[in-house]
Amino acid sequence: MVVKAFSKAFGKVFGTRNDRLLKKYRVRVDKINTFEPQMRKLTDAELKTMTQTFRDRVKQGEDVEELRLEALAVARETMDRAIGIRNIFNQTQL
Repeated sequence: MVVKAFSKAFGKVFGTRNDRLLKKYRVRVDKINTFEPQMRKLTDAELKTMTQTFRDRVKQGEDVEELRLEALAVARETMDRAIGIRNIFNQTQL
């Protein structure tokens, strides 16, 4: 009973584990979203060459973790163009 009360109080002060994870993911999504205008301007051929561009940047010593968010933005834009269902769950953009 004491553990449950302590756990509940801890959760209210610091948030639940899920709250903390969601907050962390929202930060990542916001960072990925900053790349969106840049990715929308690229042609399909330019998006296709981004894979090689990322490989070249890694070979030049750039950290993979630094490229991750930009790579996810490229992947999201590519999937949106290919499948077109990115905004199916976001009713504000329909």
